[in-house]
Amino acid sequence: MKMIRTPRSSRFTVPDWVKWLLAGLALCGLLVFGFSYWVYTGIMEEKTAGFQKAKELALAETSLTQAISVQNYNGDRAVHIVTGKTEKNIKGYAFVNPEKDKIIKFIQQSEILNKADMKKAWQSSCENCQMIEVQLGMENEVPLWEITYIDDQGRYVFAYFDVKSGKRKQLFAFKRS
Repeated sequence: MKMIRTPRSSRFTVPDWVKWLLAGLALCGLLVFGFSYWVYTGIMEEKTAGFQKAKELALAETSLTQAISVQNYNGDRAVHIVTGKTEKNIKGYAFVNPEKDKIIKFIQQSEILNKADMKKAWQSSCENCQMIEVQLGMENEVPLWEITYIDDQGRYVFAYFDVKSGKRKQLFAFKRS
């Protein structure tokens, strides 16, 4: 009687269904990554939509000759704030309504408290607080400094101050969970 010898299989031989499963999972991973990237870039484009037009408008309709940056502020309505410099190298801020493509207000740095002075004044009044951010904002066509911080009670706080006097106009405190 003749014995049929079958070749020994390698220890590393993987069944076909495992190969297909791994290939399918890799394809799904690539699809999820591609979709996530597409969503992220779409959101980021929407976030900065209108910045270029706001820069152009600020340069055309104010004394700014150079636009340094643009930031978005969402208050009672969206406002693009263009930071720039004039011909005499004076820093200025143009508040642009992106819906109407119109300058709401233009102020020069010399007319308002600067960011550093605003931080100093705030820190002296809230010693045990942790500052998160200071940025310009606008409510009811009035320019404001918005200071975001965590107070000594652990609340997340939005405080709004007049840009000229530094007087507090509004305060929102949210209990963190």
